Amino acid sequence: MQNPPDGTEWTDGKVIVKHPVEFVNGKVVGKRGMTAKNRRIQARLVRYWGIYMDSSAQGGEVYVEVTCQTLKKGQIPDVSYINPELLAQVGEFSVLPQSFPLLAEIVSPRDFADDVFAKA
Repeated sequence: MQNPPDGTEWTDGKVIVKHPVEFVNGKVVGKRGMTAKNRRIQARLVRYWGIYMDSSAQGGEVYVEVTCQTLKKGQIPDVSYINPELLAQVGEFSVLPQSFPLLAEIVSPRDFADDVFAKA
């Protein structure tokens, strides 16, 4: 779980593709599931959560695409927040051994509703 193949995550013990990487002539040209608009939304969400976290003085950390482990899944949320209490409990981590207290998935019009609901 600490070194997932790029663009994948674990569901029910299986590696599934999260954002397949697209190659043209042997070179990576992007991830089909992550458009520039998706990335812009992700960047804004990280900024807004960070600003709120700092202005409210609640502390914690905001992460981008960090693996967390649930009962049967290893998920890689697009954006996640960990509160100071949980951060003190787990310390530095490669894979959070539970779900993040707050996370966001940026859904694309190309995402299948069943896949989005299954992740929830």
